[in-house]
Amino acid sequence: MASTDGAAAWGQVDCSVAGMTVPGDDAGVDAQCRGWMAFAVAAHRGQSFLYWSQLRGIAEFLDLALAEVGEQVHDGVAERDLLDPWTVTVEEVAIGFAVPTGRARALVAEAMAAADRLPGTSELLRDGVIDPDMFTTVVDRTDIVDDPQILAAVDADLASGLGKAGHISVRAARRLADRVVARRDVDADRRRREKNRSRTNVVHRDRGEGLGALTITADAEESRLALEAVTALAKGCCPNDPRTPGQRRSAAAIARLRRVPFTCACGDAATCTATLSDDEVSERQARIVIHAVCQKSILEPDEATEPANTTEPDDTTGPDEATGPDEATGPDDAAGPVRRRDRHVPGYLDGHGPISAEQIRRLAQRPDTVVRDLDLGDLSAPARAGWIDRTCHDADPYRPTATVDALVRGLFGTCTIPGCDRAAWNCQLDHVDEFDQICPASGGPTCLCNLGPKCLKHHQFKTHLGARRPQDGWIDDLWIDTDGVFWTSITTRHGTTLATRAENQWLFPQLTGLRCRHEQSPVATGLAHPPPDHTIEEGATPTTRGGGRQTATAYKHAWRRSIRARNRELREQAEHDAGPPPF
Repeated sequence: MASTDGAAAWGQVDCSVAGMTVPGDDAGVDAQCRGWMAFAVAAHRGQSFLYWSQLRGIAEFLDLALAEVGEQVHDGVAERDLLDPWTVTVEEVAIGFAVPTGRARALVAEAMAAADRLPGTSELLRDGVIDPDMFTTVVDRTDIVDDPQILAAVDADLASGLGKAGHISVRAARRLADRVVARRDVDADRRRREKNRSRTNVVHRDRGEGLGALTITADAEESRLALEAVTALAKGCCPNDPRTPGQRRSAAAIARLRRVPFTCACGDAATCTATLSDDEVSERQARIVIHAVCQKSILEPDEATEPANTTEPDDTTGPDEATGPDEATGPDDAAGPVRRRDRHVPGYLDGHGPISAEQIRRLAQRPDTVVRDLDLGDLSAPARAGWIDRTCHDADPYRPTATVDALVRGLFGTCTIPGCDRAAWNCQLDHVDEFDQICPASGGPTCLCNLGPKCLKHHQFKTHLGARRPQDGWIDDLWIDTDGVFWTSITTRHGTTLATRAENQWLFPQLTGLRCRHEQSPVATGLAHPPPDHTIEEGATPTTRGGGRQTATAYKHAWRRSIRARNRELREQAEHDAGPPPF
């Protein structure tokens, strides 16, 4: 039988002090939805605290148990091999939590990290700022660091970065940890490559039910190129192919590896419009591009130094961008006194995350890589240096310039909806404050202060939710705080608002010195008061009611601007009371 000592007590714990307050039945539906979501989020944070407490207990147990068993081994009471102190203690942890030995070792490693290696980061776990999965991830990504001084700096950077990141996913936390390690420990990339060299492999696993999995482990850029190549092949199927995109990619990869023809599965050769000839496939694959973002300085020779600067900082040189199978993009260092350029700043590989400066240099040296310089000076008119005001095409104000397009994608890295890790270059650029196709001056600007990448799914959510009733839609926002940091937020239809810091702000230090002329404009701020309720009656469509679809859309956009204005007022008040987000 299982022991349940103390288990029943948890049902009697008053968790209201931690924000787990049950909403009243007399509240409206929206208020109850907000209340229950807040209840669930508070419970999630409570799990973080309890996990921190669990790790604390394991760490304290380790200190005492290892000392006790160690004395027994020293005195000859216990054996030294199978019954060494570490093995015995890990097995006790495994028994205590009824987990396999491997999981027990992982728990012990996390407990040691919380107590000794990453104490600052573990405090975020204790306070519910990060969750157990995030802490497990950063422990794994920092285990390559062995120098105590470097580890202390990594811990401090992680605690600061995760604490200020806002609402992020586990994968975003992993990318942040990789970036910190790459910046703080120059040799970490070399040690990790040596450690991982044996992991490059092709492995087959039986998944049961007639399925098997083939896993290819390779360098990040090579695996990205391989995925894009398979995707390009799969896109040749006609629209009537009944398979999902994943199924088509699987069939395309197997066909390519087995050197057999890949065919469309529509089943109608007479009407099939598939483009799967060798020439057509080769043409699509020739257009494959992967993007990497980096500081310009890391591509320069090691002996390069900056000239002395006796005037204002020069921002006329910006990111490098390549337009071949590999692409390197990134801002130049800010000008300053004569000094050796920092050649160890990590870069960012779209769809993967941070990569070391050495790996960026290897990418840049590939014969199929083209490096293109993006001039940050393109953002400002000569007479308005320091102000962002040249961001779209004169003939088409809806389209951003190439510089703005690359900067927006590099700045955010992924879809801006929290939890979505769709790579930025596989996303659409969305006008946060909607662009007015009829009268551009009345809509949101095409600018860094109003553009963010969104995957197709989330872009459609934003566009189409609220078509009948604006209150049912999602409302996103983008702003630049007083420190020049870019933030985005999403407000769901029940009023829950979550803010996230731009993930790759560190790649573009020059942007913190630029100000946007749209920031204080009436259009960007929104309406002072919400417009009238423009709900479309049941059975009606936007085109059958007064004003038609155009009027309904205008009201929806006006409603969203009013909510953005209200949220910004609340945010400014909260920042005044408690400091910058996350609050």
